[in-house]
Amino acid sequence: MADNDGDMLRGEITRLNGDEKQVEVDTGTQCFWFETSQLFPLPVTEEELLRLKFNKHVNEDGTLKYMNNNNHPIQLHQRGGFHNECHIENLSFWFL
Repeated sequence: MADNDGDMLRGEITRLNGDEKQVEVDTGTQCFWFETSQLFPLPVTEEELLRLKFNKHVNEDGTLKYMNNNNHPIQLHQRGGFHNECHIENLSFWFL
């Protein structure tokens, strides 16, 4: 997420400018350059994971695993899925 004068834009970082400490963000419509202070992480929610093309799998013990096509699973250790807050200690990330 990138803050464009109060308008939060979704996009993909496509280029870096280390000298100016800026990143280019492609919003799908247009590319913009942003200072790193204008960037914000995506929330880790089921909605965001599904939007990022993760597939949901319910384990036998009731915990959830989300897998993407690159085999980067995210294991949610709390049963029942995401609630108001999902604390980082309830998540495991693997990068193979």
